[in-house]
Amino acid sequence: MNLIHVESTDSTNLEAERILLSNKADTPFVVLTDEQLNGRGQGNHKWLSEKGLNITCSFVVSPLIDSVHQFYLTAMASVSILETVSSFLPDSSTVKIKWTNDVYVGNNKIAGILISNKILNNKIISSIIGIGLNVNQTIFPEDVPNPTSLQLETNQEMNVKSVFSTLCNRFEANYAIMLRNPKKMAEEYRANLFMLNKPYKYTINGKEEIRAIRDVNDFGEMIW
Repeated sequence: MNLIHVESTDSTNLEAERILLSNKADTPFVVLTDEQLNGRGQGNHKWLSEKGLNITCSFVVSPLIDSVHQFYLTAMASVSILETVSSFLPDSSTVKIKWTNDVYVGNNKIAGILISNKILNNKIISSIIGIGLNVNQTIFPEDVPNPTSLQLETNQEMNVKSVFSTLCNRFEANYAIMLRNPKKMAEEYRANLFMLNKPYKYTINGKEEIRAIRDVNDFGEMIW
């Protein structure tokens, strides 16, 4: 996968979109930055990351899968992050995927995903998969509710390049699996769900509700 490194950008997803529109690179490629100035999370949330301490990147692929199966991309990216984080922790059983697209260690968030798809004739012709993974950051803004990082979890400073290399390897391997057998990634996603069959507070249609998630279907919808 072609690597495009930029020292600073507003958002790797926006940077990837500009590259796609200008035809400066063929898919697949990944945009990596040292400093993201205006990163976004889900909804109106921002993704805050200290310069040089974490991974902020966007993978760009052309899966050509049916648009109704967008969840397979979320599952694939989530599993790739989970496997990456797990490989650096002494106890991988604490790493889980929180619906829909966050990765947790215990009760704390270590990574998030933001996906933007371009659809033509009911096919996903390009997908920008933005990933933020906390690596060496140990101090976070007070309004960030429950953050953690690899360094906080291991009490060791990590090699960011090594973590990014692992993420790329897992992403490429799982993307290949998804193209051959998309349901495989959905199965891995389900097997690693955070708070499976346990009561937890979720935001549903803008309202917080306590529910116990039993499963996630192939459209990414929770089953209670």
